Amino acid sequence: MFFSQDDQELFVPRALFIDLEPNVVSQAREDRPLLFNDDNMLPVGDQKGAGNRWSNGYNQGNDVNVSAAMMDALRREVGFAPNGVEAFHLTHSTGGGTGSGLGSALIEHIRDEYGLKVPIVTHSLLPGDDVNPGPYNGLLAMKRLALHADCTMLYHNEALYSSNRLDQAAGMDTRGEQAGRRKNGFNAQNDIIARVMADVTAPSRFPLGGSPSMRELLASVATCPPCHFIVPSVAPISHERRLMTTSDVVKQLFGGSGLVSVDQAGHSYLASSIMLRADGQALFGTNAVTGMTDFIMSTDLKGVRFTPGSARSPDIVATRRAPHDSAGLQLSGTMLANTTAVAGALDEMVGRVDKMLAAPKIPYLGQYRDDYAEIEAELEDSREVVLGVVDAYRREAG
Repeated sequence: MFFSQDDQELFVPRALFIDLEPNVVSQAREDRPLLFNDDNMLPVGDQKGAGNRWSNGYNQGNDVNVSAAMMDALRREVGFAPNGVEAFHLTHSTGGGTGSGLGSALIEHIRDEYGLKVPIVTHSLLPGDDVNPGPYNGLLAMKRLALHADCTMLYHNEALYSSNRLDQAAGMDTRGEQAGRRKNGFNAQNDIIARVMADVTAPSRFPLGGSPSMRELLASVATCPPCHFIVPSVAPISHERRLMTTSDVVKQLFGGSGLVSVDQAGHSYLASSIMLRADGQALFGTNAVTGMTDFIMSTDLKGVRFTPGSARSPDIVATRRAPHDSAGLQLSGTMLANTTAVAGALDEMVGRVDKMLAAPKIPYLGQYRDDYAEIEAELEDSREVVLGVVDAYRREAG
């Protein structure tokens, strides 16, 4: 799924690296020399970045030469997939100009070309409090995610950067280096997002009987458009190597290990799916999965709430641990939660933009207007779209 084999039978990642700054692409190439297909390392646009503005990145993403370069590379990779493509996965930050603007344009181009035939799954980092003009960028990007993505996994830097998760990531070095080695913060955060991506696609890559396809998995959590914004959680959330039971993992997944800074108190689940990955008897020699529905509704998790009409327990998907995974965990899990708590995160994003626009001297907007003359109308339209998603989640809450 993630790799093709070249003429020398080496595995080459089926990934595109696209950026408006050539130094960023060069760094990715230097970090893993000879691993990636050089044709898929794409510095595009004016090679000067997006100036931290959605408007600049979006304009460059819609330049005929830039869009042609991106889509030609994507078509080439699709052509290398003998059994078709299950989904497009896009990783980006919505706080900066390239991730939000160029990312918005790319999502629109993919939807225009492939329609609804191939799901678009995004792994979207939300703007932090220290990123300016991040709220503008985040809101403008969120409109495209609401309208064109089939499923959006949300992440906050604050949640990714918590000490427990950094410890966990340091202990899960996929290159086989000594467990517990601390890597720098960006690598640790990226490792956690990569883990979510790996677990979400594990049912297709390491299937057991009855494993869902990617489209089936997405349909199980993104149950009612436009409510397709997902809070991922991972467990265990510590690098301690104690033996964990299935119950331990599920409790952690429901117990505040989400990768978005939202308050789950008082909120309900529209849908959820748990990917359990195990080695040997840690899972597959027991009746853990068959008894999981009863466990979910037991007193251990009696505080978990579900929206009216939704499934009263998560879908459980069991897959084997990857043969090249050197993390050393016998059992781990990832949960995709579609929860009404997302409404709070999106509403907060709108509120931050409203506060900026209400200031006596509106910050940054003149620079956006230089790129995109109708920026005020675009911001208002984005605001209405995102608030529409907020209202949809609140209606689901009952």
